[in-house]
Amino acid sequence: MKKRCVEVLSNEDTYDRELRRLCLLISRR
Repeated sequence: MKKRCVEVLSNEDTYDRELRRLCLLISRR
């Protein structure tokens, strides 16, 4: 899942803000 989050963060326009926000929470762990 972390790997996927990296893609989400690198492609902000493609993904939703909520998904990116969720990834930020996961990355904080």
